[in-house]
Amino acid sequence: ARERLAREDGGGPPEPRRSGSLTPSEREAAFAALLQRRSVAMEPLRRLCFLDGVPDGVHSTSVHRALAWKLLLGYLPQQRSEWDSHLRSKRQAYAELREEVTARKPRGG
Repeated sequence: ARERLAREDGGGPPEPRRSGSLTPSEREAAFAALLQRRSVAMEPLRRLCFLDGVPDGVHSTSVHRALAWKLLLGYLPQQRSEWDSHLRSKRQAYAELREEVTARKPRGG
């Protein structure tokens, strides 16, 4: 019989036990459970991403792929409650940088 989802510490998110062990719907459920927690556990996210792969949008929304990469690259904090304010500050910093870079220099100077 195929190995199914395991739970770490009795209450953690579902994780694969070996590569390719999850069906597309199980993978979708595992990502949803992991990414909806108050604090995303990075080690289970890494294992899930690199053993079974991030859902590609065929069986899920592309939201999981974008969130997984932002978390893995350290762009988003692990705490979900901080995501909105963190993204607002990143967008503001980008807008300021864009304005600074694209501002016209005075002619004749």
